[in-house]
Amino acid sequence: MDNTLKNFYLEKNFGLFVGTLINNRPHSHYAFQVSVNFVDPLILTTNREKIAGAAFFINSKVTHKLESPDFHLTILINPLCSLGHKLRLTFGNTDVTALPEDLSHELKTLLESYCSRHLQFKDFIKKVTGVFQDFNGTPLYKSLNKEDSRILNALTYLDSNFDRVVSLNEIAALCSISETRFLHLFKETTSLNFRRFQLWNRLINSIPHLKELTITETAHMYGFTDSSHYCRPLQRRLD
Repeated sequence: MDNTLKNFYLEKNFGLFVGTLINNRPHSHYAFQVSVNFVDPLILTTNREKIAGAAFFINSKVTHKLESPDFHLTILINPLCSLGHKLRLTFGNTDVTALPEDLSHELKTLLESYCSRHLQFKDFIKKVTGVFQDFNGTPLYKSLNKEDSRILNALTYLDSNFDRVVSLNEIAALCSISETRFLHLFKETTSLNFRRFQLWNRLINSIPHLKELTITETAHMYGFTDSSHYCRPLQRRLD
């Protein structure tokens, strides 16, 4: 397939790559991963198994090796955005699972359209993003309990207000629970304390600016004193 089709896209909570993976090494990362192919199966190796399939969800920090000699689509999603929380609630704590057929079919159809040049890359991005926006807006495959709903609402609100510090009092009131209960529930669900999450949210929202600005310029824009203070928490979270 034409190598000019290879492409990469990154925004604050979402990134995607279209291309081949031949000499990939075992690795892990903080992001959730969704990978699909429409021709030959993807070969996925974890510490537990080696499996072939057309579409996978790979959980955060799961060591894996993905191989695809044909063009495939890999999507990386921030676990601490509202879509990431929805994926966590849908797929639970499983290391690797097959995507639901409806989601898999939509993504494979779009990938095939892009690879056959029926879609320009910018239109491909828009449609893939739309698929996940629709997924985020549909009822959960699992029932949503009150505590899950509260955290989902909190993450959506924090993502919409990333440019300011949201007080503990404000977010607890939004969730209709005490400040102490909110802090416990938030840490239990996201593995981050509330203060640390707001720092992480600021970092995530800064990433798209790195395409046009230097690290130092981006750091200053988002309130960090220098590039080392900007990079240190990002590196800690990604490791």
